[in-house]
Amino acid sequence: MKQKTVTLTVTELQNQIASVEGFRISFERFGAADTPIEPYPYDVMAPSKWRISDWKRVRLASYIGTFKAVVAFQGDDTPVKSDIKLVTLRDSYYQARYGSLEPEERPILSELEVRRERKNAEAVPPERKRR
Repeated sequence: MKQKTVTLTVTELQNQIASVEGFRISFERFGAADTPIEPYPYDVMAPSKWRISDWKRVRLASYIGTFKAVVAFQGDDTPVKSDIKLVTLRDSYYQARYGSLEPEERPILSELEVRRERKNAEAVPPERKRR
């Protein structure tokens, strides 16, 4: 029995790549729109220390005959204009959504404050704890 070859639309391929790699891209096609497009062959993101050019050279090699250009987008939907590391690109999505890449500052409780909080929690009557 002959196995059916799975082919994708450009949008489906772009969505596959975004779900694996953690960033959005856009392809510009060569020639005919009916050229079959193979699924993205990777299921784990590329190393964060790679640059965009490394990712394109290694991971998009099989698509060279199908697409003449690929543009990567930062988290704020602006095209990437330089060859940045993938970690920086991926971080831009977090920053666009949450505003900061820095961990949230939380006060550190002293040992005395921890003991005081435990004691206060134990002092609450059982009927109040259930609510």
